[in-house]
Amino acid sequence: MKGEDGIITISGTGSISVGKKENEIMRAGGWGHILGDEGSGYHISLKALKR
Repeated sequence: MKGEDGIITISGTGSISVGKKENEIMRAGGWGHILGDEGSGYHISLKALKR
């Protein structure tokens, strides 16, 4: 983000979003499939296999 405000989201086998506004940094996710990573590739694949 090169020092600017914004949000970065990474979704692979897990998922995490990190946001920055002024000097505050916020985080959501990043706990892995055991603690609920519903937006992850792991979760999406598992759901597809169950169907």
